[in-house]
Amino acid sequence: MTDVLPPSDLVSRQQAARFTRLMRVLERQHRRPEAMAGFFAAIGAHGVVAALATIAFGPLREDLTDWDRLPDLLRDGLHAAASWPEFDAEGFGADLAELLREDDEDRRGTVSAVTSFLLASGRYDERLLAGWTRAFDELTLPSEQPLTWASFLTGTDGPRPWDGLVALAREVAAGSADAPS
Repeated sequence: MTDVLPPSDLVSRQQAARFTRLMRVLERQHRRPEAMAGFFAAIGAHGVVAALATIAFGPLREDLTDWDRLPDLLRDGLHAAASWPEFDAEGFGADLAELLREDDEDRRGTVSAVTSFLLASGRYDERLLAGWTRAFDELTLPSEQPLTWASFLTGTDGPRPWDGLVALAREVAAGSADAPS
């Protein structure tokens, strides 16, 4: 999992009030490109991913009003920011893709899930998507060997995880060949 904001078992009244103020500001401003451009430029791609990872993979926060609305407001706010001509939408998209360079598979999976939420659910201009696409195309991500049908049947895909299944399939096939028709 990617960096998440530090968990807190109990939220003080002051912290809850600050979160509530943040939510009210986002509710009013999330469609204003000039306001959101400054917001996203300040917190950056890493900050957005950390916030969304905390909400998605952290503990449920029933003690904070509207906690579960924050992802949608952030996504919609990013959409608004990307439409502002002075916002570096291409750079922000590239920064999102660069976060996938993470060596840790769990962190990379979290970044991928958050990025998918942000990009697949929004209505972004071509600058943000172009930046993300160019940076993603330059990544060299670790890849597993593809599992093919032949390797599945023959058990030649490494540590032979399919041997038991292959043996059972052969046994069933042999049994049905011997059975009277």
